[in-house]
Amino acid sequence: MQIQNHSNASEEARLWFLFSRFRELEAYAACIRRIHELFQEVALSSTAFLALRGQIAELIQSDVFRALEAFVKGFRLDVDQVKSITVGINLDASLNPESVALVSVNSQKYKSQTFISSVSNVFEKKEFQDLLLPAKLHQMSQDRQDHLLYVVYQDVERYVKPLARTLSDSLNRFTSICTNTLTYLIPELLFYVRFAEFYHEIRALSMPVCFPSIREKALRETDIEGVYHLNLMLHMLERGQAPQQE
Repeated sequence: MQIQNHSNASEEARLWFLFSRFRELEAYAACIRRIHELFQEVALSSTAFLALRGQIAELIQSDVFRALEAFVKGFRLDVDQVKSITVGINLDASLNPESVALVSVNSQKYKSQTFISSVSNVFEKKEFQDLLLPAKLHQMSQDRQDHLLYVVYQDVERYVKPLARTLSDSLNRFTSICTNTLTYLIPELLFYVRFAEFYHEIRALSMPVCFPSIREKALRETDIEGVYHLNLMLHMLERGQAPQQE
């Protein structure tokens, strides 16, 4: 399904859907890249992990993945550059706000004096020294505040809409990417990671651990050494008791 087919949803919901999909693909690309790097750092002997390493390496070299990484990096850079917006407020003779508009979108955070300080600095200039208005700065009514905010939101929406269209068109290039692959891998990877940690915990206690081997059928013999009750040992560890070999 193409992303632009979500036209029945509200504009706000559609925008959140687009950014949610972007963050999903961004996390997917980062995870694939990190898994690839880890596989290059460790020596693997597991058949399954060797196969996974090959699949990840093939994916990394694909044109689709390269395009995805380039898109994510470029779009993230554009979004991160937006640090503030400049809003212009027109005042009447009594310094009451009359109208408001979005002036610009900036790549730097805005730092300035308070509104009162700025007005005072303006009136201290020579051309305003004889213009001492007796009017006070009035508190806006709730209706007027809501109206001004609505105008600002409209301007922001006009800025965001082209961005959303660009994002939608770009994301449609990657509809074939299914991030569920990583979701399915998570429980498998967690199992191996936790088992590896458990193995090192057992070895730190000097408890014997080995890989079983199958003897020839003709021998029909079984040799077992250093047998202990694994579940009992875990309960002892929970109670703070260190298991000892006899």
